[in-house]
Amino acid sequence: MSSQHTDLVRVDEGQFRVEDRPPTLGGMGDYVNGLAQPMLAGGAWIHAGINCGPVRATVQPLDYPPAELDPGPWDDVVEISVVSLVGRMRVQPLYADDVTPDLPLVSSMGPGCYRLRVHARGRDDHYDQVVEEPTEDYLILSWPAPMMPELVIAGSSTLGQQLRMRCFTDTYPLRSAPRAEDGMVSQQEWARKVAHEDNLERARQQARRRT
Repeated sequence: MSSQHTDLVRVDEGQFRVEDRPPTLGGMGDYVNGLAQPMLAGGAWIHAGINCGPVRATVQPLDYPPAELDPGPWDDVVEISVVSLVGRMRVQPLYADDVTPDLPLVSSMGPGCYRLRVHARGRDDHYDQVVEEPTEDYLILSWPAPMMPELVIAGSSTLGQQLRMRCFTDTYPLRSAPRAEDGMVSQQEWARKVAHEDNLERARQQARRRT
């Protein structure tokens, strides 16, 4: 088992990449699991909370799957299957002209299929903001494995809940996470409010279709 390595990675438009090639064409996709989106051209894109700025990313390549599924201190933990076409898959900023972080290859055993377990915390703290200092943490474990369905191990962040909800309902804009100054800091209360608003919007759309 290799050791963990941590470095800063640049986020733009709320995303960074795990790929072994220049950025693939496209934009914000359907983050069905609320955190990581596999790309058809190989690798994956990761949905951050901030709009722009640095985040801390840790990578640990493994020979075998981790023995436990305990999410520990992380808000969101998902597993996805990805393909490395040339065996140089690594954590990268969204744009190729930004500095590539000094992190080990995710595809530690060359080209092929890999399983990624992506951990995230802090995505609600400065949602859609531009930051100068890192306020979010990510941990990416990787190991060789055949293609398998996506798995959500933990999903307690408001952002993750809204992304998953958006994939299974009509498209609504993402709301900012609750803030203490708003007098609403409960994740549960916020989730209920979002669900109520979306139910009202869905009812309005159904009524318009009938007219």
